[in-house]
Amino acid sequence: MQKQIFMLLAFTALGLTYMACEKSSTPVTPSTQDDLAAINSMRERAVPVFNRGDADAFMAFFTDDAVVMAPNFPPAIGKQAVRALFQGLFGQFAVEETLSSHEILLFGDWAFERGSYTATLTPRSGGGPIQDNGKIIFIWQRQSDGSWKIARDMWNTSVSLSGL
Repeated sequence: MQKQIFMLLAFTALGLTYMACEKSSTPVTPSTQDDLAAINSMRERAVPVFNRGDADAFMAFFTDDAVVMAPNFPPAIGKQAVRALFQGLFGQFAVEETLSSHEILLFGDWAFERGSYTATLTPRSGGGPIQDNGKIIFIWQRQSDGSWKIARDMWNTSVSLSGL
């Protein structure tokens, strides 16, 4: 009897997993294409602002409750903390970054983006530029006006610590 209950639970879990995967496979529709275009446009508009080092203008791309998880830093939670994180970065370095998007998955008012970056960080105090590249995850949230903003941002470097 115990084995039958275990098998029933296992098949139920398997069925629920299958249904969850089925529902997450959003068919491409015109609205999905519009959402993907809007997210791509936001990212493309954000990169030049980031490269200008304008932390205040860069905040327009984040939700009020955004969380940014940068390597070797505690999470920056909320727009003020996110602004302070980027002000610190831009105060220390002139940054030239490029982003590549590899995947965007849409789930209603949320989108998950996986990508990569390359960056050149030039110390404002002098010294040679630092080359970096790595992986990113953005979690986008649709806003009440239909626009998309970054709710969560996490990246990590692919360069060994000895290479930085």
